Amino acid sequence: MAINSITFNGQNSLDYGLYVSGNQTFNSAEKDYSKVSVPGRSGDLLVFNKRYKNVNLNYDAILIENYEENAERVRAWLLSADGYCRLEDTYHLNEFRMASFSGPIDFDSK
Repeated sequence: MAINSITFNGQNSLDYGLYVSGNQTFNSAEKDYSKVSVPGRSGDLLVFNKRYKNVNLNYDAILIENYEENAERVRAWLLSADGYCRLEDTYHLNEFRMASFSGPIDFDSK
């Protein structure tokens, strides 16, 4: 079994005993277009705004050790970041995204 992780805002999830699954990380953002309706023209004129829309990305994760202590540390790590930070994962080794963490953090202690 491969051990996968994320690095967010310069810190790696493995430092907290947090292993991730990136099954939902292969989607991409949507191009941002403005639609302009032109009288006498069928269809809309599409103007690319030279940017991409935000995309929600969820990682399933598991805490392997020291559950209570690491849950608190993970919460502090993720919630302390302001604005966009660099996000890397072991599924896309040659890529990174600029990401913000908005929560929530839902821990299941089963």
